[in-house]
Amino acid sequence: MKKVIGYGAGIILLTLLAATLLGVDVPLPTSYVWLILFVNSLFALFSIFLPKMILYLYELNAFEEKDSVSTYFFKVIALAFSGLNYYAQNAIYRLPFVFSRLLSIAFFAFLLWQMILLTMVLA
Repeated sequence: MKKVIGYGAGIILLTLLAATLLGVDVPLPTSYVWLILFVNSLFALFSIFLPKMILYLYELNAFEEKDSVSTYFFKVIALAFSGLNYYAQNAIYRLPFVFSRLLSIAFFAFLLWQMILLTMVLA
């Protein structure tokens, strides 16, 4: 029951956050994608400078094994808001320093590009 309440609360929060984009004429299913890309691009920007901390933050929320409502809630939030960035940065972080920073910048630019393309489709 804790799992259902935690996951449900996380999905309701994501829906409420995505619904805030209705004011700028972004329909609800598309606003999920835009919101996920936006927050993942913020995490990608921070991952250029602090990659280990961003990876640790995701692992702390997503892989914690406690059985509580808040654990399941934060698991949904972590998966939605930094899951894409985590798996990309986890692979990039293992590379040599200069190459990993260049790929982190390229990944950040890629996420921004995807947001721009999504915005152009909606306009």
